[in-house]
Amino acid sequence: MSIKDWGSIEIELPTESTGIDYKRLEMLVDRYVWILEEQLSHSLSINVKRSIVIHICAAIIRNRQISNRLSVAIACPSSVATGKYLEAQIKTYFDFKIVGLFSAREILDVIERKDIHVDLIISTVFIPADQIKVIKVRPFLGMDDLNRIQKAALQERGGATGAHRDMLDSFIQANVVDKDLAQNLQSAVHNTFDAYYQANVRLEQNELAGLLRQEKIRILYSGTLTWEEGIKQAAEPLIQTGDIDRHYVDAMIDNVKEYGDYFVVGNGVALAHAAPYDGVNRDCLSLLVCRDGIKFKETSNLVYLMFCFAVKDVSQYVAHLGCIIDIGKDQAAVEKTRNMTKTGDILSFLSSRTIPAV
Repeated sequence: MSIKDWGSIEIELPTESTGIDYKRLEMLVDRYVWILEEQLSHSLSINVKRSIVIHICAAIIRNRQISNRLSVAIACPSSVATGKYLEAQIKTYFDFKIVGLFSAREILDVIERKDIHVDLIISTVFIPADQIKVIKVRPFLGMDDLNRIQKAALQERGGATGAHRDMLDSFIQANVVDKDLAQNLQSAVHNTFDAYYQANVRLEQNELAGLLRQEKIRILYSGTLTWEEGIKQAAEPLIQTGDIDRHYVDAMIDNVKEYGDYFVVGNGVALAHAAPYDGVNRDCLSLLVCRDGIKFKETSNLVYLMFCFAVKDVSQYVAHLGCIIDIGKDQAAVEKTRNMTKTGDILSFLSSRTIPAV
């Protein structure tokens, strides 16, 4: 408690790659070190702060060594967009070693290879693999998907960690026997999240504003569509401007026929897409608003917002996918969009959302 500085010793952060973002960690230590300084009644030097960073890094590395991170392969249909977003979600919630993103057709060949070790497969479609545990999930993970992955990870080797309020809720419910204590903990978690959100939000244009254009939005005021008709009508503005070829529309339809309703990303929202090599000429996004709804094959609920997404490099558009997924989680937003009468109002509403401040 009496140490303010390490004297003349120069502390350097490691140069080898450990998978840790040192700059961000330094920034966070610098931001929150006042908590320690307030208790110690004196400020800490840069060297001491760097020492704290090194201790945190060492703890992270030790934990990884103890937990023995699982090697996870991700499998999905050939549509790259869905797989990329699934991969991003898994990286957000779990500390896995992702060995790769593979199509459903090639995953069985991959796990037979001697140069790739796979502990667990997370897939959006059925994979007939007897020797390796397969967790089938929706492309856009819900709480039940996260719980299944977490349970499988703990069974295989342990060590999965969550970073979402709902996951903390689930953990408290499963592990705190005292109901009153569990309720108090959950209340504290919710209050903390709410307080942070209120203090760190701003209203601005989100990523959709950079890709979705007013002329690419269409409204169908009456009439129910089949899922195939919905895909064709949602894609038509992109066909007319040459953003995609008609082969891209065929590929989207074939994907649904083969793999089912994985396009449906939330209550009333679908995201039609295919692979970049199926006929993408320019990165683009369109939207069909169907007031009476679109009927899919397996999903009982109607889809009212059908997005058509086509890009050459999906990794650049993960945030855009996240915006669309968020719309699917917000029933009020879906209903409000569904009942709008002007495409300009729809664009303004969907591309201007309250988001966390950086």
